[in-house]
Amino acid sequence: MKYKINLIESGNESGKIDNLDKNIILDIPLVGEGLVYKTDTEKGTIRFKVKGEKHSSSKVKKLAPVDTEKLNSIREFAEYSVTESRLEQGIEKVFTSVNEEIDIRKMGNFLRWITNDIIKEEMDTLKDNGLEPKEITKAVSNIARQWFLNKWNTI
Repeated sequence: MKYKINLIESGNESGKIDNLDKNIILDIPLVGEGLVYKTDTEKGTIRFKVKGEKHSSSKVKKLAPVDTEKLNSIREFAEYSVTESRLEQGIEKVFTSVNEEIDIRKMGNFLRWITNDIIKEEMDTLKDNGLEPKEITKAVSNIARQWFLNKWNTI
């Protein structure tokens, strides 16, 4: 395999090295995990690595199709079920009723309460939409987490 390397001159400010060919082609067998690409753009540096099949950590040859209807159903269910009143009720149950201040370190308790309450109260709606509780927890938690962080930032 041949590799073409374009050199960037550095450290030759004095001009002592003249006529340096900046295009070098290497024709040597190189073995490695892959190639790392880097480019600078207006929005920052982009880096990515391309690996050969031998060093790939995944043996997946074909990606599974995405069920967009299911994803939309999950998103819609989360938006429907994570209401302002339920979120406020979660604050009441997790913090206020036990005389505790809202604490970001206990956000997990709040998210668990919201998720469990939705699963308990909305099980019929879940079933009617062909959804399982484990399928909606991430979407529900993401909405509740954002609401909690916004509330936390206003305290």
